[in-house]
Amino acid sequence: MRKFIFLPLILSLIWILSFVVVVNAQQEPFNELENAESQEGTDDQGRTDDQESTENPDDNKKITYKAEVLSVEKAACEDEMNAIEEEGKDPSQSCLKIKTKILNGKLKGSEHEFDADPRVDILYNEWDLEPGDKVVVTDYQIEGESNLQITELYRASSIIWFVIIYVVLVLLVGRFQGLGSLVGLGISIFVLLEVIIPMTLNGWNPLLVSILGGMAVLLPSIYFSHGFNYKTTIALFGTTLGLIVTGILAAVALEAVHLTGYGAEETLFLVSGSGQSLDMGSILLASIIIGGIGLIDDVTVGQVAVIREIYFENKDIDASRLYQKAMNVGKDHIASMVNSLFLAYAAASLPLVMVLVDQGAAVGDIANIESFAEEIIRTLVASSGLVLTVPITTLLAAMIYTSKNPMYENVKK
Repeated sequence: MRKFIFLPLILSLIWILSFVVVVNAQQEPFNELENAESQEGTDDQGRTDDQESTENPDDNKKITYKAEVLSVEKAACEDEMNAIEEEGKDPSQSCLKIKTKILNGKLKGSEHEFDADPRVDILYNEWDLEPGDKVVVTDYQIEGESNLQITELYRASSIIWFVIIYVVLVLLVGRFQGLGSLVGLGISIFVLLEVIIPMTLNGWNPLLVSILGGMAVLLPSIYFSHGFNYKTTIALFGTTLGLIVTGILAAVALEAVHLTGYGAEETLFLVSGSGQSLDMGSILLASIIIGGIGLIDDVTVGQVAVIREIYFENKDIDASRLYQKAMNVGKDHIASMVNSLFLAYAAASLPLVMVLVDQGAAVGDIANIESFAEEIIRTLVASSGLVLTVPITTLLAAMIYTSKNPMYENVKK
């Protein structure tokens, strides 16, 4: 019976190791991924590392650097200078001259001055740059010609502090179980970044990779988070069934609604910059399945725990009664999680929704926009999968705990 607990964990570790071997065997990943593996650098959003800069090995290179603002001075813009010459007026000073010093990479120590017009690029108004601020400077090299621009504030240092705060809070409140959760989180991040994404970019079927990779994430993380016990193993099987249901619902929904996977703007950048043919519909389906893993496993563990507690209060209870009592709690799980899902997905698209509503767009018009349709389907599919997973897991646990089969006696302890 010990195999009942440890076999899924062993299988998941085998999955992870086999995936890593396969990925390392691939010698032609995307340029961005090759950069990320070979040196600490940046991604397409301009995030940098403290030590190294990133270069794409294409003819057109993009190198990003961390820089410090040395001075910020007001200056007259070009149109304001023209007004001075033509009308003899005193110059306005709407533009900025920003002097920076590169802190890393091959340009380390060099100083550069940038002209900025906050009337055109409103981010400069929001950034409110001052001497000592850190920014991201991107060097767009097109056919060998260098073009430096300030593209972002440097946020990594601040984010690290919040990561530290989060880890400390999890350890203080969760203690040993919190530590297990962090280990599970680390495994999830590793599998996503080093397995699922590289394999998808290397031409593997996104749906197959997401299912196998999702299981590689789920199996060890659920045990590290909730303990190596029979309760967690039952929840694991319930979660697996829930993910299968969610995957089927997602596939049907994407086909029925005719979603292509090109709703998000970043997908266009991915396709245009990859040089490969990617099945964005399958990638969208994969993202829905991966997104459902954490949501469903929380509910299944909770439901199995409820079943276990009710059973030990009354070991003579029959499966039907045990199921009904646990479902009273399960309905509360469903109600709270469904609302949470809606608010999470709605918040992600809130600025664009506000723009469309302000322009007088009808609800039906908004729903027809693919980016919104994708979020609607994500919410509905994830919610439907959650709703079905609760009774499935509850029934499975109730049948196991009330079973008279001797093989389940250890499970009930």
